[in-house]
Amino acid sequence: MNNAPNNTPEKLRFDIIAVCVLLAAVVFLLDISVPLGIAVGVLYLLIIIVSLQAGNPQVTRYIAVGCSLLLFADIFVKSPELVPLWVVLLNRVMILGVIWITAILGIRLEKAQRQLKKQESELQKVNQELEQAARHDSLTGVANRRLFDKDLETECERASRGETPLSLLMIDVDHFKLYNDIKGHQAGDVCLVRVAKAIADKLRRPGDLVARYGGEEFAVILPVTTPDGAVELAEEIRQAVESLGIQHPDPQVNGPVTISIGAASLWPGAQRLEPTAVISAADTALYRAKHDGRNCVRVAETPVYLSN
Repeated sequence: MNNAPNNTPEKLRFDIIAVCVLLAAVVFLLDISVPLGIAVGVLYLLIIIVSLQAGNPQVTRYIAVGCSLLLFADIFVKSPELVPLWVVLLNRVMILGVIWITAILGIRLEKAQRQLKKQESELQKVNQELEQAARHDSLTGVANRRLFDKDLETECERASRGETPLSLLMIDVDHFKLYNDIKGHQAGDVCLVRVAKAIADKLRRPGDLVARYGGEEFAVILPVTTPDGAVELAEEIRQAVESLGIQHPDPQVNGPVTISIGAASLWPGAQRLEPTAVISAADTALYRAKHDGRNCVRVAETPVYLSN
């Protein structure tokens, strides 16, 4: 069971209200014995200032009303012996004016701060949406080419420093142009979205990244992954897409939509691992998969070793 922390804003607000009420009660008792209540009036003003820390205009309004009532109540509790009543009333009106001017200004400040926080929150939300749009493909929701290029370069540098393997899968939807021409662009978009999701669902680790490389082609970055691990995951992805059962409309295809995958790996030991090297190797493997009949996984013939 989740317990709210003791220092939550809501609890702090009620703590401030309690302090203000206690101070007001103490001041009221003192005010009975002070003829003009000037010093006590300053304390009432202090109570209003403290109430502003609650950050709630309603709290400040209630405190101001309470202070006003207590300020005039002591007139009837103990009538002044040496000071005329009109002087006492004038004194109370002046103090009351100071209290309410302070309260109104404080309330306006609180509302302005609340509005500013709301605008900052909305601006932050818009910035997050813009950042999301700048890093992800608008159709499929996976990473876009820009993020892919940046992430692959980062992972190559990390693999070089840590002397760990890095694998890349290049994935192409088989006969997609025919599918798009026959079914239409909307159906083609739906197909790409489902394929992208099937690929993303197979990624096991937070560091793995799937991106739309361009058109019907996707790419998967697999940090700290050997060729064997890359091939195993590639086969799972291939089967997952085929299992979607998206029927291809071309009778010559005669079956579901499938994908071809080319896999390549960079091995540790190089001073610098170039992204272009692993992309080229994976592209070559993908071309072989297409040449060998599609709907299959092919691996770069030799792991990519680079030297200075």
